[in-house]
Amino acid sequence: MQINKESNFRIKLPNDELRHPVDTKTKAEFEFIGEKLIAIRGVTTIEADSKEEIEKASIELFGEIMSVNGLEEESLVSLQITTTEDIRAYYPATALRLNGCKIPLFSSLEPSIKNSMPKCIRYLVLAYSSEKASHVYLKGAKDLIKRDCC
Repeated sequence: MQINKESNFRIKLPNDELRHPVDTKTKAEFEFIGEKLIAIRGVTTIEADSKEEIEKASIELFGEIMSVNGLEEESLVSLQITTTEDIRAYYPATALRLNGCKIPLFSSLEPSIKNSMPKCIRYLVLAYSSEKASHVYLKGAKDLIKRDCC
């Protein structure tokens, strides 16, 4: 399948049939008129490395990102998750998956950097929206707002 170069909002299928993506694809696969792909940062911290705290913080951060940005599940593309090396008791992606999150999730460990914020969970949500991204900083991560430049 190739994008038809004559129109940004049509798809050229292998049999040369042209279709509008709204007719055949989900919102997460193609840009809608008036909407663009945005990247939303979200960061939170936990006090203790426990399943309960990780689960609660993971769900809270995701919910806050959705709420603040006025997102619906069908506008989501994917979620990248990083955790600091001191978070080992539970997997944030599992918490989201078990609470109904159906989008693709990708997780990785943050590099160990001297003087970095401990017990930190970070999200990068990709979604389609007509609005500018509103980043979310919860708990101890509120101190990062001053350091993040974009």
